Amino acid sequence: MHIARFGWAKTCLDSVNLQDCERVYMSSGIQVKCYDVSFCFQMDNVRFAKYSGYSSRCQNIFGCMGLIDAKNCILNQSYSQQEYDILQTKVIDH
Repeated sequence: MHIARFGWAKTCLDSVNLQDCERVYMSSGIQVKCYDVSFCFQMDNVRFAKYSGYSSRCQNIFGCMGLIDAKNCILNQSYSQQEYDILQTKVIDH
């Protein structure tokens, strides 16, 4: 599992300072009902985030910083759900 300083955490790997989260990988400071978060830091109440930090109450973010109540964002730019899915796949493939 390789996690340190955690409260309730489920299915997490190589992370530090977790509290009440699930499916977290290579992240730090992930707290308060986060789900499916990878390569992130200082997040709370976030779902489906990758390569992001300092965000709260967000969903579907990729490469974002300092967002609050945001959805479907890549590099802090908001997109529709369909545009987000297509662009995220392109960025990852590239």
